Amino acid sequence: AHHRSGAQTNLIDMATARHRETGILRLYRGCLSLYPAEFRDEYARELCLTFADRWREERSPRVWLEGLSGILQEAPKEHLHVIFKDLRYALRILRKDTTVTLAALAILALGIGATTLVFSLANGLLLRPLPYADPGRIVAVGEYSPKDPSEYGQISFPNFVDYRTRAQLVENVGVYDGGSAILRGPEGAGTVPAGAVSDGVFRALGVAPILGRIFTREEASPGGPKTIILSEELWTRRYASDPQIVGRSIEFESSRRTVVGVMPSGFHFPSVAQLWVPNQSDPSKTPRTDYNMAAVARLKPGVSAEQATAEFQSILEQIHRENAAANNNWKARVTPLRTFEAQGYRKQVIALLVAVALLLAIACANVSNLLLVKASARGREMAVRIAMGASRTRLVRQLASESVLLGLAGGALGTGLAYVGLPALLSLIPVDLPRWMKFSVDAPVLAFSLAVSLATSLAFGLAPAFGSSVVDLSNSLKEGGRAGSGGVRHKLLRNGLVVGEVALSVILLAGAGLTVRSFLALRAQNLGYN
Repeated sequence: AHHRSGAQTNLIDMATARHRETGILRLYRGCLSLYPAEFRDEYARELCLTFADRWREERSPRVWLEGLSGILQEAPKEHLHVIFKDLRYALRILRKDTTVTLAALAILALGIGATTLVFSLANGLLLRPLPYADPGRIVAVGEYSPKDPSEYGQISFPNFVDYRTRAQLVENVGVYDGGSAILRGPEGAGTVPAGAVSDGVFRALGVAPILGRIFTREEASPGGPKTIILSEELWTRRYASDPQIVGRSIEFESSRRTVVGVMPSGFHFPSVAQLWVPNQSDPSKTPRTDYNMAAVARLKPGVSAEQATAEFQSILEQIHRENAAANNNWKARVTPLRTFEAQGYRKQVIALLVAVALLLAIACANVSNLLLVKASARGREMAVRIAMGASRTRLVRQLASESVLLGLAGGALGTGLAYVGLPALLSLIPVDLPRWMKFSVDAPVLAFSLAVSLATSLAFGLAPAFGSSVVDLSNSLKEGGRAGSGGVRHKLLRNGLVVGEVALSVILLAGAGLTVRSFLALRAQNLGYN
């Protein structure tokens, strides 16, 4: 009995070991799926046998860890090898038919180039962070009529004084206004873009001067000292970077003012201002409904624009109760300064983005048509490759590689066109854009161009890739032997896609035509004067 019990235990142990061994091998075989399919078809059996032999010899976790480590190290290399092989073959195919390739590259370069060009403009106007310290906390404060809630609005100077005194959720509330002024000196007189600011503006923006100081509350009060701050560019151009400029008296308009500071290079606020004087308005002599000041403030840490809006609205209601004659039921609003500054450009830039998106879609349709025509001549090639054992996935991957290579090449050319065309586009804008708006083909624009190139590759290459991979082997070989036009199924797919793409192109062309027509209609409006 004791002998039979020991035998049974040995049988159970052997069965458990075989079960564990089978599970380990199954797990290892599953990890081999990280390799490309071609590699697995050729080497998976040998790898499994080698791993099984080592496992039977040692039965140690070290064997499993070494096997898994080898897979994780070698699988990416094999995928890269397959990708490079596909790309080399794709390059040979594209070089083989240079006419179609050059035509597709030209179309893609124009479409992607126009899209990248306009995106670089949108990035500078709408997306790039403001060049100030912690720009997410800088907000614009305005009042608006309930009849026009889309208007961001400005505020009156008396209301600004009350906001500055009563607001608790923001700090450094300031008002500013832009214009131009005459600066005189031994070099002669000249008109310079200028800004009139209160003492809180520079603090709210978080910008410190490179020489001297900013305005004090006393200087930004009625009857305060006559002071002025220069930009670094004006200091360099007009005063030869004189290190003793602070404290010097210069002639501004019809009076003399003392220079108290020089702001750093690149700082021009508002708009293109190159010098600043303190706003010395008298709130007792300014109507509360005279909305002629833009206001800026900095949110305290942890405060949202919505919370600040609620506080300013409460303060405005108090002001209306205290000054019934000025109660016009206007509302207060706090918005991010980026949104406020871009309000004059947002609609136009979005219209441009829509227009170039239409252009890019038309380019994709045209390139897809070219590739469909090219694919129809490759029916016999696809049939031969399938007959030699290539799977549909393998064919789609190869055709997708050709599309990606074509798209990336077109994207590179388009990015070059955008880089060259950006200065020309900026020269066509008939207004002086704020100096803080930087326009360049930088990292975000390059990332956008890459994403557009890849998306475009999928857009124009998907239909030809799947269409070419669906092959009736016998019919394709027979029909392909008589002519290079592909099989019947391929013809039907191509014709259906061409009809759909032409219809889409007509719709897109109509949209683009309406956009141009609207623009021309606006230009032709009779303004009542020459």
